[in-house]
Amino acid sequence: MNRKIKVKKTLRLCLTALLLAFALPAYPAENVASPLRLTVLEAVRMAFEHNRAYAVKKTITAIKRENEEKALAAFDPVVSGSLSAGKKFTDVSTPSSKSSDTLDAEGKVTKKLEMGMVLEGSANASITDPGTSSVRLGAAVTAPLMQGKGEEANLYEVRLARLDADASEYEVRALAESTASSTIAAYWDYSLALMELKIVEESLALAQRGLDETNGRIEAGKLAESERVTAEAEVALRRQAVIDADSRLEKAGIDLLRLLNPPSENLFALKIAPAESKELPAPPLPPLEEGVRGALKLRPEANQARLDIRRGELSVAKTRNGLLPKLDLFIRLGKSGYADSFGQAAGEFFGESYDASAGVTFSFPLGNRAARASEKSALLEKGQAEEALGNLLQLIEADVRKAHIEARRQLDQIEATKASERLEAEKARSASERYEVGRATGYEVALARRDEMEAHLGTVRASAGYLKALAELQRLEGALLDAYGISAPGQAPVE
Repeated sequence: MNRKIKVKKTLRLCLTALLLAFALPAYPAENVASPLRLTVLEAVRMAFEHNRAYAVKKTITAIKRENEEKALAAFDPVVSGSLSAGKKFTDVSTPSSKSSDTLDAEGKVTKKLEMGMVLEGSANASITDPGTSSVRLGAAVTAPLMQGKGEEANLYEVRLARLDADASEYEVRALAESTASSTIAAYWDYSLALMELKIVEESLALAQRGLDETNGRIEAGKLAESERVTAEAEVALRRQAVIDADSRLEKAGIDLLRLLNPPSENLFALKIAPAESKELPAPPLPPLEEGVRGALKLRPEANQARLDIRRGELSVAKTRNGLLPKLDLFIRLGKSGYADSFGQAAGEFFGESYDASAGVTFSFPLGNRAARASEKSALLEKGQAEEALGNLLQLIEADVRKAHIEARRQLDQIEATKASERLEAEKARSASERYEVGRATGYEVALARRDEMEAHLGTVRASAGYLKALAELQRLEGALLDAYGISAPGQAPVE
């Protein structure tokens, strides 16, 4: 009889081992030996190191920054010149016809100033052989008195290009914050899935030991045959939990590896070993009002909206300048020398020959409807940008307050679930003791152990949930990158 019991017990143990082998995750030996060990900070940095979308966005910003240099090129000095040679014939039908050779050269330097004034220097030489040669040096100044005067009118394109580049930097920062937030959430999801798998594996092993003990007592005649069904059902339930947990872990690993994107020929075959795989940290919750103030100042969306207002201010200033009549003052000075030859003309340059002129030019379209319409459009767009900023700041504050409430809830849940876990552990211990003395059934013990496992899972889920909620709160406050020591463009707020 004892021999038959031992054979049956051995067969059950072998069957259980086979079931566990299929239920538990099977990792390749090379991956188990060398997993990718990472802290959450290392994970975030790796995600930035290999994020192609982030690199593309930064390149776009650099390209837009060059547009400012292109706009500034309007104020670079411009050098121009011409050289021509020819021959003149006069009265070719008579014996007294004449011919002469001509050579003309001209050089000019023009420079526009940021206030709208244009400076010009010129040099001309004309040689006619035979005939009269001349040399002239000239200078001219043209200054706008109304339309076109001032930096608002002349630096519009430069400042607009600068604002576009600044706005692009805030777009890069928003992408950086989103990347960091997604990576942190995926990291904690993977850590949670790994801890859940370990918990349900331990629970399965405990349920299997309970089944073995139940079988032994039934064979010894200490328990009824019906107790075996309860123990086997509990093993089956725990095995299902292991399969589900293993599937969640594999999916979480794929999500995390896609964000980390480490160099590998077989990316999704890599295994990850989070540093926080035994106990998840619970950093303190930052003050609410401080976070709201930081969000209103630092959020990339808010700074982009402020830049939209600046664009509107630039457009209003430019269009108002366009309402003015065009009235320009010009002054021209010249010094010349004339003679029969080029050499003598150069010598005569220091004589008393000179020319000077000054005056104004004026133009103004009657009605000026185009300029008035442009000004009205610019004012409307500026007002729209101001309303949009006010609405956005309200939304930002609401988001931060709601995220703070959620993070506080998750933090409170950690303490609540820990208390529940302690009570459920005590209930499971008490049920096991009563079972030993025959005052509780196997079902009651299994139920108590199941409740203990769920309470333990609740604790780790609350911890992971708090860490994810905290990262989302930091993103909404505009403080996530600084919290993880990540440098990205768009750090300075728009005042």
